[in-house]
Amino acid sequence: MSMTGSQWFSWTNRNRIFIIVTILLMATLGACTRDEYPQTLSDWNQLWIEDGVLVVGEDAEPFTINSPLFSDYALKLRTRHVPGEIEVKDDWYEYPVGSIFTKTFYYPEVNGELTRYSNHSTHTSVTLNDHRLLETRVLYKEASGWVALPYLWNEAQTKARLAPTGSSLPLTLDNETFVYFVPDQNQCASCHAWNHTTGEIRPLGAKPAQFGSMPAWQNNAIRVEERARAYLDVSCAHCHNAEGAADTSGLDLVYANNDPISLGICKPAVAAGPGAPYPFDIEPGRPGISNVMVRLGSKNPAVMMPEIGRSLVHVEGYNLIAAWISTMDSECEIGQTTL
Repeated sequence: MSMTGSQWFSWTNRNRIFIIVTILLMATLGACTRDEYPQTLSDWNQLWIEDGVLVVGEDAEPFTINSPLFSDYALKLRTRHVPGEIEVKDDWYEYPVGSIFTKTFYYPEVNGELTRYSNHSTHTSVTLNDHRLLETRVLYKEASGWVALPYLWNEAQTKARLAPTGSSLPLTLDNETFVYFVPDQNQCASCHAWNHTTGEIRPLGAKPAQFGSMPAWQNNAIRVEERARAYLDVSCAHCHNAEGAADTSGLDLVYANNDPISLGICKPAVAAGPGAPYPFDIEPGRPGISNVMVRLGSKNPAVMMPEIGRSLVHVEGYNLIAAWISTMDSECEIGQTTL
């Protein structure tokens, strides 16, 4: 990252110029019901199409995070609009009311065919002659908390409309055919609810660790263990944390956790079946008989992890976790108890 956290979240002259736009937007949205949010993405004044390019509005700012979540090899353009000061509370930023985050998913396109990205470069705009837009997800902070809203781009690539029920898009990517799923509004909210008891949702990518302590899993210059732990955090920890929807699994995959058992090492599987055919979630030195590899390597909805958000196997992520497990030299004891 080229900017510090304080630079990112300082009150800039640009914020002052567009404060009137923010106030008007908040006034418009503050009294909305779930059926009254903007029906088109451009109405948020964050992104729109101009001369064949998806451009970022002047009151929005593109940003990057250290470790992105895999989403069927789609590229992502992230923007934020933060109309005021933010606070740091525990492991999170507390953003002010009126904050807007967007995340647009798209693929490179060559001769009309979708292809995988060649790197993790970040765009501040997206040219439509060589990219295809799929969806844009909006997180909006209102007085009662965050609202998650999915928008689906039309075939003409001219506008994105609110799609509260989600969608499924048959795609072919480098000759591999699959169905790309646009999550519905409830699925957006469930994945962003780190604490499943309160159900409070928040931006998972725009948190302090992603701008500082968490390494980039895609950076081969970083130790494999650190990269693997970061990958598990962004891929799994939204459910597999101490307060998450999968807390009964005994797995806590947040990057800050250092307990080997709750990381899955020599931890007997809680569930049985095709997703857990082996004794331990992670068998040190033996990725071939570690249940976590079964989950990461499957496209079966009843087996794969994460449960939603992908239809393809992430080959690079799978190989990274396998390499990490291969570096472990301890041994598990049959009959070992879990937490």
